[in-house]
Amino acid sequence: MHLEAVGPTNGPPKTAAGSGIATLAIATLAVIAANIPIARAAPTAEVAKRCLHYAYAVYPFKRPGSVPMSGDRQAYFNDCLAKNGDVPAPPANKASAASAKN
Repeated sequence: MHLEAVGPTNGPPKTAAGSGIATLAIATLAVIAANIPIARAAPTAEVAKRCLHYAYAVYPFKRPGSVPMSGDRQAYFNDCLAKNGDVPAPPANKASAASAKN
């Protein structure tokens, strides 16, 4: 039996599968890091009050059951909060303008 001399080894032989797993792991970590939501500050009470006031000015209250309801007021409120209250002031409606004159 004849054995050939083998030089020093630096660990197990490298395979194509080993480098593929490492690449997959790095790619997975990059995707996870990219999808982490950024923390935002909560709106202040003044902004929330202004947005709620504007939402009711644009979509006035109607007695439930008298008309089909929609999520328009809530969508307007959420949009206003997302913009930190930086939305144009809604125009005054005729009923409030008439009561202000009297």
